[in-house]
Amino acid sequence: MKVQTFAILVCAFFALVGCQTTTRPPDVVTVSKFRAYECGTPPAIDVFVPLTVTWRLVQGPGGDFLFTLTAQDYENLGMNMASVLASARELQAQRNFYVACIARSKEADANGTEH
Repeated sequence: MKVQTFAILVCAFFALVGCQTTTRPPDVVTVSKFRAYECGTPPAIDVFVPLTVTWRLVQGPGGDFLFTLTAQDYENLGMNMASVLASARELQAQRNFYVACIARSKEADANGTEH
């Protein structure tokens, strides 16, 4: 009986005190380096508003169906394609601007200089 009581007391002691004596993890401090870089104003991008193009379905002489455009719709289609290509060039210029800015920033970090 004494052995059982002693065993229960020892288990209770370790159950109560064991959690309090565990080592707590060390405090973690995160240090972030952040430097702002001024790259100037990026190239502007124009807003693209497409012109209306209406495709018409016409039955041809052999019974086949053909897609057709009026002269005005064909002109609008050409203008839309020109605007899409211009927008693609503007987006590429803006991308190149940011790529160059990032390269200058990395170079300034490597040299330890401001730019």
